[in-house]
Amino acid sequence: MKTSNFKKLLTFTFALLLSVATFNYANAFADKAVEKAREAVENASPDDWHTLAKSADKLIRKNKNLKEAHEWIEKSIEIKPTVYNLTIKGDYYMANRLPDDAVKFYVKAMNMAKNEDNHADVSDLQNKIANITNIGGINR
Repeated sequence: MKTSNFKKLLTFTFALLLSVATFNYANAFADKAVEKAREAVENASPDDWHTLAKSADKLIRKNKNLKEAHEWIEKSIEIKPTVYNLTIKGDYYMANRLPDDAVKFYVKAMNMAKNEDNHADVSDLQNKIANITNIGGINR
């Protein structure tokens, strides 16, 4: 009986150590992504809206440094509003559980895309909005 309990304890300890190591590895990987995004922004030209948006997108996807991502996406839109950075701002709001604000920016991005090209494929944006409304994310 004692050997069985020892084996269970050893298995549990190993599993716990493995999960801690995996968590630390994932965090280190995310931190590396944050460092790379910051470096890209620091090396970008002052009017490089795309690098700001792309770097904000990386942080949002990693759910890291969202305040910094917000600053970058705001600056990107200030330089040049595009379908890409308006969509990322919507993603930022979704990451912060603000679906109403997210939809507003997805709709802005969709309208911009349609204004630029009446045949533009906006299905990704429509799907994002549909997913929000399907989970009851919109306050009516």
